[in-house]
Amino acid sequence: MREHGPLTRAELGSLCGLSRTTLYDAVGALMDHGTVLASVPETAQRRRGRPAEVLALNPSGSQLLGNEFAQRAVRIATVDPAQGVST
Repeated sequence: MREHGPLTRAELGSLCGLSRTTLYDAVGALMDHGTVLASVPETAQRRRGRPAEVLALNPSGSQLLGNEFAQRAVRIATVDPAQGVST
C-alpha cells in the first residue's frame, strides 16, 4: 500500500500472492491496530452486492516492523506510514 497507494483486497492479494484467508487475517489485524484504514470511495460504480472497500495505510498510525529470513541473510525494516522505510 505504501508503494501503490490505496488498494482493494483483491488488488492487494494479486500483488502479494497471499491466499484470501491469510490476507483477510493479516488485514483484519492491521485494521484492529489502526495501521490500515478501510473506506468505500464515493465514486465507486454501483453494481450488484456491496462496493469494494479500499485499504490505505493510516498516516497517523504506528510503526510497523517487518523481517525476512533468507538462507544467508536476515533483513529487518521498520515502516512509518508518514516517513517511509528504514532498514
